[in-house]
Amino acid sequence: MKKSEIEIQNTVVKMNSDKKSSLAEDITGAGTLGIELLVSVLLGSGAGYLLDKWLGTEPWILVVGAILGAIAGFRQTYLFIVKSDWDEKVGKDS
Repeated sequence: MKKSEIEIQNTVVKMNSDKKSSLAEDITGAGTLGIELLVSVLLGSGAGYLLDKWLGTEPWILVVGAILGAIAGFRQTYLFIVKSDWDEKVGKDS
């Protein structure tokens, strides 16, 4: 095999491995987002539930806590997407 053919094959192998790692990172990121959103809503709801029991204002603080938790979860999702777009535009090594 010629030297140039070997270099081309090495480049193709490297590109394929980069695509696989990128796919794995995307899947991991999606799983993390789901967990973050769920935990945010559960923490907000839990805090609201405990405050409702303590103050006797059922179910109002629970509802507010769930809404605030959802907002916090969606904020984290938004920040993750913005960071991912930034990494793609600028490059992860920069």
